[in-house]
Amino acid sequence: MEIIDRLGQDQSVVPLRAFYYSKDEKLLVYDYVPACSLSAALHGNKSARRTPLDWGARVQISLGAARGIALLHAEGGKFIHGNIKSNNIPLLQELSACVSEFGLAQLMHPSHSPTACRKSDVYSFGVLLLEMLTGKAPLISPGRDDSIEHLPSLWSGKNGLRMVQMLKVAMACVAVAPDQRLRMEEVVRRIEEIGSSYSGTARTSPEDKPKEEPIQIT
Repeated sequence: MEIIDRLGQDQSVVPLRAFYYSKDEKLLVYDYVPACSLSAALHGNKSARRTPLDWGARVQISLGAARGIALLHAEGGKFIHGNIKSNNIPLLQELSACVSEFGLAQLMHPSHSPTACRKSDVYSFGVLLLEMLTGKAPLISPGRDDSIEHLPSLWSGKNGLRMVQMLKVAMACVAVAPDQRLRMEEVVRRIEEIGSSYSGTARTSPEDKPKEEPIQIT
């Protein structure tokens, strides 16, 4: 619990206050977060007048989530998330993101390899990045609005170059071979570099047009 308390002091992780585990029921108790999830922001009903997330917001959200997962992985291999998806990424004020619902993974069978589980977290985060880049949910379900009408505007000007960089990060996370996937601290570093090059809305100009570069899937 000491480690859990320390993790909860970081704004990138929703504090886990208590848990209950039995054969028939498993419960997690977190602080209440009065905000929507990344899933709702990406796929919410149009009738609710949802405002599409611009590129700057997507970078900020992906960085916050990456920092939260990296923080879990940094605890001597004792913590993983195990259930990374857009529903588990709450959006706080000014669209800062954090991670929640990581507690049950710590109750897994001891025979599970922590290293393999961390690589699974990395893969799931790569899927999350692809969801943010494409506006499409990994699994289509009734009631979702997966319209990508607003995505062309994200690719304009210098944003296009940065989105290609983010796409490369995502593809490095979902590499077929687990040992070829990035570590979360490296993911954080790369997203920080992408974010540091972003300032306001990029203007479209011929020289800003993104170059076509091959994306290798390994």
